[in-house]
Amino acid sequence: MMKLLYKKLIATLLIVFFASLVNAQANNTQVKNSQLDNGLATNKVGGNFFLTDHDSQPFELHQLKNNVVLMFFGYTSCPDICPSELGRMAQILNNFEDRSDKVKGLFISVDPDRDSPQILKGYTAYFSQNLKGLTGSLEEINEVTDLFRVKYEITKNAENRIVVDHSSTLYIIDKKGDLNTMVPYGMSAAHIINVIERLLEE
Repeated sequence: MMKLLYKKLIATLLIVFFASLVNAQANNTQVKNSQLDNGLATNKVGGNFFLTDHDSQPFELHQLKNNVVLMFFGYTSCPDICPSELGRMAQILNNFEDRSDKVKGLFISVDPDRDSPQILKGYTAYFSQNLKGLTGSLEEINEVTDLFRVKYEITKNAENRIVVDHSSTLYIIDKKGDLNTMVPYGMSAAHIINVIERLLEE
């Protein structure tokens, strides 16, 4: 009789233990999911925006839905990083020349006071015909840089010349218009081409 009661007690304790364990795991999962959702909501990078293209026409990023887009922020007077990065973008865009209707390039100026649409048009054409320059008011540019977490600062040096410091990340936007990849400066063109190929197949 005592053995039977003992076995029932052990079985009851085991049931309570496993029930508590399952409940704790469920609660923990809910907490993690909640943290993940909040993180995605508060740390989202990218989104639709409105600017002016190098033909002085209104431009909306959503115009390029169903395309994979390479996007870089800089300015036409940049002495080194911008021409280097745009040269690499041109190399990548040329690799997809047979699919130029599916892969586009954007160059957004963070120096809108000096980079007019006409200046941007001549500058981007030097690198690739599939590269579109974008500008706007300072407020419009700041809205876009905030969306993509771009850092830049316009100052004057000791010789009273304008100096523009800016981050040098390349952004890859998928066919839905969402940011897919942020590529640090100096990453190989081959790596970027592989990312684009994958996005084109999705």
